[in-house]
Amino acid sequence: MTDIPPYEAPKYISRFLDGETTLAEERALYRLYLSGTPLGAEAEELREMMTMLAAAAGVDSPAREPRLLHLLRWTSIAALFAIVFTASLILPANESRASALPADYARYEGSYIVRNGDTIRDLRIVVPELRRVQAEMQRVAQEVERPADIDFISL
Repeated sequence: MTDIPPYEAPKYISRFLDGETTLAEERALYRLYLSGTPLGAEAEELREMMTMLAAAAGVDSPAREPRLLHLLRWTSIAALFAIVFTASLILPANESRASALPADYARYEGSYIVRNGDTIRDLRIVVPELRRVQAEMQRVAQEVERPADIDFISL
């Protein structure tokens, strides 16, 4: 016999006191008392005797995990799942963004632009803007270097 449910304890106690229990049932009854489970007023009167008989029979109390340790373990497991779930939502998004960028964008890492007071660090926006500004600057530089078609003599 493995264990006695607490609601059946009065039946087994009555059989024990009448000498009708088997050795396995007695050991299960001892374990029930050693577990600290509340059993009712009549059964509680026998707790001291049953714990002494359990010690004499060599029955150890069932190992019970302390309530705080049990709560801490389940809280830790829940926190771990929350972290893994959050990471699974965040990391693939960043990974796909990084892999979708052209290889030459890597040298622009850390670059940013400011538009309407907002700092933009997304290289898919920053690099084309930098290239557009660079092309505009080259166009202006060519105009400045080009000789003017103005005839200063006729003025």
